Amino acid sequence: MAQSTITDRHRSVLITQVREIAITEVATDGNVHRRALRILGEPQTNGQLTEIFELILETEREKEDIRIDAPPFEF
Repeated sequence: MAQSTITDRHRSVLITQVREIAITEVATDGNVHRRALRILGEPQTNGQLTEIFELILETEREKEDIRIDAPPFEF
């Protein structure tokens, strides 16, 4: 059975001037499933926000392993 890997053992990241968070659908390539969480912010170029940070999640097991659940929020 494969082991999970990560380059950094622990990292706390503060990202300021966030304008949008995008989560991709799961893409499958062979038996590998991937999805990305992208943080977009300033500056804007030609009306497009800059991608500041991308977190890629990957699994060789079930694509449900990288499911993202977010409860509804009320403001």
